[in-house]
Amino acid sequence: MPEPLTKGEILSLYQKIKSAITVRQVGEMYGMEPDRHGMVCCPFHSDSDPSMKLNDTYYYCFGCGANGDAIDLTAKLFDLNPRQAAEKLAHDFGLDPDKPPANAIALPPPKRGLTDEQWADIAYCLRVLTDYLDLLHDWQERYKPATPEEPHDPRFEEALHMTETIEHLTDCVAFGTPQQKATAAAQLLSGSYLLMLEEAKKRDHRKIGKEMGLFMTDDLVGRGLPMFLPAGYTVWQELENYIKEKERARGYLHVMTPCIGTVNLYKTSGHWDHYRENMFPAMEMEGESYVLRPMNCPHHMMIYANRPHSYRDLPMRIGEIAHDFRYESSGTLKGIERGRHFCQNDAHLFCTPEQIKSEVADVCNLIFEVYKDFNITDYRCVLSLRDPADKKKYHDDDAMWNHAEQALREVLTELGIHFTEEIGEAAFYGPKLDVNVKPAVGAEYTLSTCQLDFCLPAKFHLTYVDKDGSEKTPVVLHRAILGSLDRFMAYLIEETKGKFPTWLAPVQVKVLPVSEKTLDYAEGVTEKLVEAGVRVVLDDDNQKIGYKIRAAQQVDRVPYMLVLGAKEAEAGNLSVRDRKGETTTMGVDEFIAKV
Repeated sequence: MPEPLTKGEILSLYQKIKSAITVRQVGEMYGMEPDRHGMVCCPFHSDSDPSMKLNDTYYYCFGCGANGDAIDLTAKLFDLNPRQAAEKLAHDFGLDPDKPPANAIALPPPKRGLTDEQWADIAYCLRVLTDYLDLLHDWQERYKPATPEEPHDPRFEEALHMTETIEHLTDCVAFGTPQQKATAAAQLLSGSYLLMLEEAKKRDHRKIGKEMGLFMTDDLVGRGLPMFLPAGYTVWQELENYIKEKERARGYLHVMTPCIGTVNLYKTSGHWDHYRENMFPAMEMEGESYVLRPMNCPHHMMIYANRPHSYRDLPMRIGEIAHDFRYESSGTLKGIERGRHFCQNDAHLFCTPEQIKSEVADVCNLIFEVYKDFNITDYRCVLSLRDPADKKKYHDDDAMWNHAEQALREVLTELGIHFTEEIGEAAFYGPKLDVNVKPAVGAEYTLSTCQLDFCLPAKFHLTYVDKDGSEKTPVVLHRAILGSLDRFMAYLIEETKGKFPTWLAPVQVKVLPVSEKTLDYAEGVTEKLVEAGVRVVLDDDNQKIGYKIRAAQQVDRVPYMLVLGAKEAEAGNLSVRDRKGETTTMGVDEFIAKV
């Protein structure tokens, strides 16, 4: 990795070269056509500046890309690090460190309210980050597996993860919204990006998942196909039980449907025309084509169509924890946060037009109730709309879209839900409410969704008999509260650093006998806890008690440790140690009631 410039050096050289040399002059000096680098983006240009034109020179860039300003361009042309590029420019253009150049062109970038010193600090931070990115890309090339079958070197995975984190920060400064730019600039100015990188590494659900034995991946099974180990599947099942109980209390009917369907099923729904690039290839069998399902709505439409319905049957709420498969590109795969197989907390609500508002309200109430249970507070609501110009991605029916978008907009407004609107983010069949969460580390993503659909019920010819005896088409709400259980679990791992709440922890209690003399007592306590339904593990390894406590606390991350020595065995009670390191003495029955 190139030696980063010291802060004093980078500030001095940046200021001098920035005020003296344009990208055009660099091109002319080294025999390049000016238009080759004509469209250089300055990420901090004024919003009112027309189309980033040239004014005898180019806009300066603060190192967000390798062809940004004069230093970056020179570094790219001659394969130099920033220090070497700055020194070469100073030499070739005859810059005197103590005198301003005669041919200086004053074109300082707009500041957005920050001082010259602050922008210089940002330039320095971005320059150092770019150096790190160079190193990380070298690591990826050096340590990447020769074939897909080879196991990945941990350094390759770490380089990928660190690259994602750094590129997100620099992209925010360069191309983000004003809020994202301000946040990223503040991080850079405070130096908190280094803390963020360290925090990201600590919280990475892939790292924690491996330490705790929650899930595994293996290229022999397939990339993007994680397998849940006993501890991880325990968490998964608890999440499934939790959300199903919530849904049953609201009148949901749970079903189970197959993981594949015919291609004709997805042609009927429209997925084959609008979503095929995200689906696995079709399989031919006995003259018919089948495909792994990317989502579950077509199956649930067929369940509704299985028998006639009256308006008295509605709303009808069909739910499923469903296995889905999507062909995600390998570069987007990330542990259980994003894979090619996942399980959706999916449901489809069939209702009359008059019931739309009450059903959307009930879905929103369930979302916010779940978020309260899990202490999720950093989120925002987005009304995702179609792009009218994109006829390929979206079902082509302007009247339907206008009606659906306005209906959902009005319902959200009446419910008092604050939301922003984003064009081009709707499902191909209808608009949706997306609830985007901001995780502890990284960019926001959608966790929960509620989609309003007038399209698929018509495609599947779904009907109900209304009060006046006429046949009408129901409206469908597609909704997911936890999103996919896999992604929700990844979110929780990174939020809690693997320290799940007691009810969700794969191991709630670890029994730690101090020595073999208290092993019999520890076994008896463990047996009572098992009988009471507590998830407990007895650590009977011949290790010192300090080692056992550290393993339980730092690796297994259990909520409670029972340290049982001669005193506890004699008194018949427990020494209970929690995650905070606080120790309490209590009886077995008292502790069982607590857990």
